[in-house]
Amino acid sequence: MTQSLGRKLFAQGGIYTLSRLLNQASRLVLLPVYALLGKDGVGLIGLMWSVGSFLGFIYAQGLHGAWFRFRFDRNHQDSIRELETTVIWYLVFSGLCGVLILCFLGPFIAPYVTPDVNFYPLGLLTAISAALLVFPGLYERKLQAELRPIPYAIFTGGRTVLTLIVILIFILGFKRGAPGKIEADTFSAVILAGISIYLIRPGGMNSFSKTTLYQCLSYGLPLLPHSLAGLTNEMVDRILINRILGLSATGVYTMGYNLASVSVMVATTLNQAYSPLFIRTVRDFEEASPESRTAAQVKICRAGLQMVTAVGCIALLLAIGSREALMLLPGKDFDESWRVVPPVAAAGVALAAYFVFSQSIVYSTAHIGRLARISIAAALINILANLILLPATGSYLGAAWATLISNTSMMLGALWLGQRSFPVPHEWKKWLLSAFWIGAGLTALYQLDSHLDSLSIRLACKLAAGMCAGTALLASAGITASQIGSLGSFQDMKMDKMP
Repeated sequence: MTQSLGRKLFAQGGIYTLSRLLNQASRLVLLPVYALLGKDGVGLIGLMWSVGSFLGFIYAQGLHGAWFRFRFDRNHQDSIRELETTVIWYLVFSGLCGVLILCFLGPFIAPYVTPDVNFYPLGLLTAISAALLVFPGLYERKLQAELRPIPYAIFTGGRTVLTLIVILIFILGFKRGAPGKIEADTFSAVILAGISIYLIRPGGMNSFSKTTLYQCLSYGLPLLPHSLAGLTNEMVDRILINRILGLSATGVYTMGYNLASVSVMVATTLNQAYSPLFIRTVRDFEEASPESRTAAQVKICRAGLQMVTAVGCIALLLAIGSREALMLLPGKDFDESWRVVPPVAAAGVALAAYFVFSQSIVYSTAHIGRLARISIAAALINILANLILLPATGSYLGAAWATLISNTSMMLGALWLGQRSFPVPHEWKKWLLSAFWIGAGLTALYQLDSHLDSLSIRLACKLAAGMCAGTALLASAGITASQIGSLGSFQDMKMDKMP
């Protein structure tokens, strides 16, 4: 069963990751375009992305979590359709109200949040995009919960291609510069929201259920502070860099962060596969004997360690090639952005571990509010660390270390409260050894980049150090070459259908 769970995790997670890699590849395609916009242009894009992400969580009100979790408790299609109808129409109405409120309050708030950017028109466009992009997110969560990775990949792939083409048209074709990116996002969001609602096909208002809405909000609203606080790890760094060091430093940091965020992306996509596997595995063995139940839990936890190990290997690869990849960009504005990559990539590994440990809280619906405690504490730690490290170092690198500190605290909080909510048996010796080799490998790679100027010597040394650390990491996690070769066959993508 361990191999079966591992294969299912990486088969499904592999499809999710490939679809996200296409999205990440679109970012790589855009890097030379962004480089032409200069530091200030990249800083503007990064800043408004953070604002849009924040507003997106406000609009969603935590209902993306209820939309996902309560599907597993509904045994009939009519019941699931009632859930979908209720959530969709509520979000349409509340999203419209939210945009109208911001039309009045936005000009008064913007000087404090984005002092260099007026609310009209870019702030308003960002708000509209955030409200509309809730619906593609819901459709993706629907496909994830139904264990349909291939339709998920088709949808997200189409979403990525559409967005990329529109951005290129607005920036290069219409020559709109950095504001063109925000305008293109809004144009794409209108199309994607319409397609998503059509594919979900919610019923009429006669299928709207106040009881279902109350149940969803009771689960979702406690997730809202969790989501907002978690987002702080992604947005507060750029906001504080902008206020303390300026828009140019924000641009240099954002370039390195975008490269390092591949580890965050892989962690997130593997979690999209791991979360439903965890819930279904635990539910399937609820009525089994204690021995069978424990054995099943050991195996799903071992699959979680495999997931973190995979993200650790990705982090090592990013640290190996980041400096050389950034050297390919035109100009020298972003030559130092590589320094951001190792700590932010390590933060992605910590996030993957957080996802594994927090499944116990997600499964235990009575304790869902504990996620908010973890995220709020991590957000406060992140803000404090940024306020200390940015002035102390005089560099955007302080924000990268603050992100690592914050994600690590979030991981430890999920471990502690997760085991109190629904204890599961993790193999702690393997976890500690894996953490050691990831940390040692990233530290060695950072030092090699810092002290070796010769391209050939530096790259050879980094490849050797990365291979040693990666091999030791796989061995520490108990992953053999035969297991790697057997992960993720096509048949493992064909999951059991949801009821």
